[in-house]
Amino acid sequence: MENWLVNVAFDSSRGQMLRGINLQGKDTVQALDTTTWLISAVGPRQLAARGIDPFLLMQSAQKTFEVAVDGHIGVDATDQQEANRVYTELRSHLEDINRPPNDQHRLIWYEGLGQYILAWSALAEYADHIGKKEKAAFAMQKAEALTREFDLASLTRFPNESAYPYATPGKFFRYGWGAPKESGHGPAVSLVAGIWRCFAGLGLDPLAGRDVGTIQRVQVSTPRDIHLVQRKPAVLYGTSEDMTTEAWNALNALDWDHAARQAEATIQEWSASALYLQDMKRREVGNLLEYKGSSDDRQKIFKYWALNDVAASYFILGQALDHKKDYDQASRAFQQIVNHYSLAQIWDPQGWFWSPVDAITNDYVIRDRKHYGWIIPQVFAEGSNTGKQPF
Repeated sequence: MENWLVNVAFDSSRGQMLRGINLQGKDTVQALDTTTWLISAVGPRQLAARGIDPFLLMQSAQKTFEVAVDGHIGVDATDQQEANRVYTELRSHLEDINRPPNDQHRLIWYEGLGQYILAWSALAEYADHIGKKEKAAFAMQKAEALTREFDLASLTRFPNESAYPYATPGKFFRYGWGAPKESGHGPAVSLVAGIWRCFAGLGLDPLAGRDVGTIQRVQVSTPRDIHLVQRKPAVLYGTSEDMTTEAWNALNALDWDHAARQAEATIQEWSASALYLQDMKRREVGNLLEYKGSSDDRQKIFKYWALNDVAASYFILGQALDHKKDYDQASRAFQQIVNHYSLAQIWDPQGWFWSPVDAITNDYVIRDRKHYGWIIPQVFAEGSNTGKQPF
């Protein structure tokens, strides 16, 4: 991803990021967040190592996106050329949101301003690290000045001026979104603008996944009239292995409802990958893999991880429903394995892999023909009575 951003998305001839690439080719329209998020995601130090000067990048952003609107300083989502084009093309469309006729058709985007402040702060931290004290001071002054400008835009009708608008009036791009229209009470309050103001104030860059040390952090305390209660989530989300293990644990604890919920969540999250791996295994191998106890054998089977985990989840779901005597739904869960995940192999902690299709055949179809005989009817037609065997 980093290679693509640096080698393809970055226009080295202009020192700017492309907005994107589409079927018509490169999208050269300027967008602020392609620059700020490049700095956050990759980081100034790594950009410099890849041959992109982060200081020149921000100088270009400053020239392109910083604007003055109605006496306030901030950043526009795009450049002057796009602002002019939006205004010109929409002048006759009175029903549409348009760029303002004054202030060179520019607007201030407060969500983007929070991102821009964090980018300057990251640059200040990097400049200080490499001994560029003047550049560090300049970048920090920019961040602090823009933070003050951010707060000048706070909506006074809210307690302690604790809310912010999304943007000043206008449409960002020709084919894009615009600021919400004002109501009789004034500009619409924006949750995302408030969140990015918090990120900037806390010195937390969510794209970098770390604190930016140059920003002075505020002290955060929990309001006294709010009571926080720790609740265990209904289901666990994570890797397919983690989610399946949680379902197994619930099943072993005889918690049928939680086992079913967790299994269903795993299926919903990973079934697309499982179907892909079933098809891959069918083409590459065509059958179940033999396991003789070696780590190589184990890794070959684990290669089809989502297939194994989703099949296991369907098996857990069927077992949980069987215990609840919901035989119709249990049989449908087992049928999914037979129809779509037949090449799955499930690891037993005792040291072997087993086939859920074999387990369904022996533990349910043969033993309870009344409820499950229709899942694999050929078992009886062929007189099969093979036992579930580890591989």
